[in-house]
Amino acid sequence: MATSVEIYETLRRDVISGRYEPMHFFDPRQLAAEYYTSVVPIREALLRLTERGLLRRERNRGFFVEKITGSSAIFYLEQLKSSYIYASQRCIAMNVNKGIYDASFEVDKISKKREYLKAHDFIINRIFSESERDFIRGIWDRIWICRNVYLNDENTIEYLCDGLRDFSELFVANRVEASAEIVRDLFDNIIKTFPGIFGEGESMKPFTWRRLR
Repeated sequence: MATSVEIYETLRRDVISGRYEPMHFFDPRQLAAEYYTSVVPIREALLRLTERGLLRRERNRGFFVEKITGSSAIFYLEQLKSSYIYASQRCIAMNVNKGIYDASFEVDKISKKREYLKAHDFIINRIFSESERDFIRGIWDRIWICRNVYLNDENTIEYLCDGLRDFSELFVANRVEASAEIVRDLFDNIIKTFPGIFGEGESMKPFTWRRLR
């Protein structure tokens, strides 16, 4: 019998992987049958996902996968940009920026995406405190549908790999402003793609990475 924590983690992974479309309805009784458990742990998991921002709870209707707008996604990305810049500058000021992940990426597209996510997760663990990490990952969860689109674009993932590699080198070298500029470029260029992702403008275009070193 699955616990509410296990159900929460499974459903969270399923939502952010794109298994469920926005506004997909979750029936607690149906989920209880799938997980061979009662409705109680199912509802606990759904409430946690709602608090996480992945689901919405509508009165007299139930739980649905949250539908995010382009403007909301951009708001969250601006939050992330400010957080990454502040945290990296704080690490450099405290001289705890050594030993950050030396990002090296495979040529293969699938490996490159996997290695990018691995390196990005390492950087989150390195520059943010424990309480900050949950906040940061929570924001990334909220924009799952947008992130899945650009992470599956070959030009974009290559751009992100180059940017992450440059950031790592500048960060370790104590180049505060240059590493902050890398972060701004990464987020600003991703933000430019969001109108296309939401059908509110032109479709995604290949990035041109501007090396700053």
